Amino acid sequence: MSNNTGPQSCDPLNRDGWRPRHDRCIHRARWIALSVVLAALPIGCQRNAAPPAPAAASNAALAALEAKGVSVRRSDSAGSIGTLVGITLDASATGFTPSDYVLLTDIQVDAVELTVDGFPATNSVLPWVKGIRNLRTLTLVAYQNPAPDFSIMGTIPQLENLWVVCDSISAESLAALARQPQLRHLDLVGAELGAEALQSINTIGTVENLGLWNCKISSEGLQDIRPFVGLKRLLIWTNEISLELMNAVVRCEELEWLELQGALPPGASAMLSNMTGLKSLSIAETPLAKEDVAEIVKLTNLERLWLTAAGLPDDTVGEIVTLPSLYELNLSDNPLTDACVPALCTLKQLSDLWLFGTKITQRGIDDIRQAFPTADYDSDMIKFTRPVWFGYDENGEVVRRLVE
Repeated sequence: MSNNTGPQSCDPLNRDGWRPRHDRCIHRARWIALSVVLAALPIGCQRNAAPPAPAAASNAALAALEAKGVSVRRSDSAGSIGTLVGITLDASATGFTPSDYVLLTDIQVDAVELTVDGFPATNSVLPWVKGIRNLRTLTLVAYQNPAPDFSIMGTIPQLENLWVVCDSISAESLAALARQPQLRHLDLVGAELGAEALQSINTIGTVENLGLWNCKISSEGLQDIRPFVGLKRLLIWTNEISLELMNAVVRCEELEWLELQGALPPGASAMLSNMTGLKSLSIAETPLAKEDVAEIVKLTNLERLWLTAAGLPDDTVGEIVTLPSLYELNLSDNPLTDACVPALCTLKQLSDLWLFGTKITQRGIDDIRQAFPTADYDSDMIKFTRPVWFGYDENGEVVRRLVE
């Protein structure tokens, strides 16, 4: 089999060489739908002078930023959001000075993504970002810089996505994000977090998707944390997930999507089996026994299951295929052999399957191809995708159907 490990959630902070992995995670966030098209707002004009056209003013501001070494990415075909501009302030912007912040406020497009990567100092930027029209995504890389202070940022009406890479962040700073009325996605990378900080995130009130990437999460006080209200997706990547943190996770009754990477505490799979609302579960690089899989398959609403690098033997696949709604399955980097292929071939409802890094032979691959002849396979297998139609039922719920 190929050593290609297939698609994985990326580790955004590897302190010996973290930047490439961090960049992949930032790119991963770009696909998030920004669905509202807003008309460009008119800008002010000088006394006795005709106001410049919004497009002309924006182009002039972007050109001026590029001349100062600022990275500018334009996209005029960003789907429903219209014109998108991505701006990156980093060490290459050698000509950029604090007096140039005003250029950011002259940009008038449908959506703006701003990345501040250690230059200028993070907290010198925050008071200015509220003046950027239609700022939808903000990424702050403050690693080895002062912790970001969101209390000085003000309200950004259209901000939906916030990525923060930092060593630490205060509970007060996180609580200040409650000013952002549209904030739906929050990702924290590398920060030290305690119960007070997590409770501050809970008070924001609008966050539906929370990512905690390589954060050092203290277990002290977690037993007293209130369940997150409105949280639909949670991702935790850390070296070890404590029992206290696991208890806090399973109390999030509204969760539909959960990704965990890190050593799980004893009994974690039995705790997970009580999260009956889950539709997507990913557990990576954590040894799982057959007994653990037997607990996981009690989640009969699962539509997406990723159990990668978990040491799964062939007989666990027989348990997994009993999930009635499963359409996406990733069992990459497990010691699976051809013995599990007959069970896999019974999953006729599958639309996506990954089996990279297993011990399945070409004969097993051929059997899978025969069982799913309409799938689009990659060059060396074992990944396939089948076309899916999405629609809505009479209750407004999303429904999916394979297109044969």
